[in-house]
Amino acid sequence: MQAADDSRLPQLREDLQLLKGAPTITGKPTWLIFDPVAHRYFQVDQEAFRLLSIWNRPVSYTHLTLPTIV
Repeated sequence: MQAADDSRLPQLREDLQLLKGAPTITGKPTWLIFDPVAHRYFQVDQEAFRLLSIWNRPVSYTHLTLPTIV
């Protein structure tokens, strides 16, 4: 059994689509998640988009919690 910190994230459904959304009133970028099964859109901020864009990569929770240098 793997340690809790090394658990892999569950796979996102392949049919979900990440689309660029309209900027907020303050100019910050947003993204839309389109769920074709439920035919619904969900708006997320840049931070959530970054997390979702790497979700299906073979990355452990420990790796995601490490600070990143931008």
